[in-house]
Amino acid sequence: MRNIGKVVVALMGAAALTMSASVPAASSVADSFSTGMAAQHKAYRAHYGAEPLGLDPELTRYATRRAQRMAAADGSLSRSHGPYGENLFMSWPNQPTPAEVVKAWMDGAAEYDYDNPGFSNATGNFTQVVWKGSRKLGVGLARSVSDRWYVVAVYDPPGNYTGQFAQNVGRYQ
Repeated sequence: MRNIGKVVVALMGAAALTMSASVPAASSVADSFSTGMAAQHKAYRAHYGAEPLGLDPELTRYATRRAQRMAAADGSLSRSHGPYGENLFMSWPNQPTPAEVVKAWMDGAAEYDYDNPGFSNATGNFTQVVWKGSRKLGVGLARSVSDRWYVVAVYDPPGNYTGQFAQNVGRYQ
């Protein structure tokens, strides 16, 4: 049975990543994962009237560094307060699929109040995924020594701005 946990916050820690020999080369795993994450975002965003996000190499490098730092810290998490919008996910012991990660973030859609649009901790990941003003995506994936998998998605421009929810978070179509 797979045990999956969602994480809403992240931590900057020492930069180190340990991958076991049984895991494919980090770049091929990360490239495939990032492409899958972009495809999952595209599918969900289409249902909310948002254009697809471009997978950006610079943002992906940034997100990868963030994921590696969290993997090195292995469990102690806090928000980055960086220049981008950010969604985070952690699971163990198996690598999550892009579908599992984005679905976990999209689960917040059920809690979103379109009659009173705004930010809440329960819906912040969902609103960032479908935020119409975001154009670029970066994805990082890292594995800790204790087999926890850390996923960081960053968005540019960031979403979840007070007063901008009504025009940036569409209803499901």
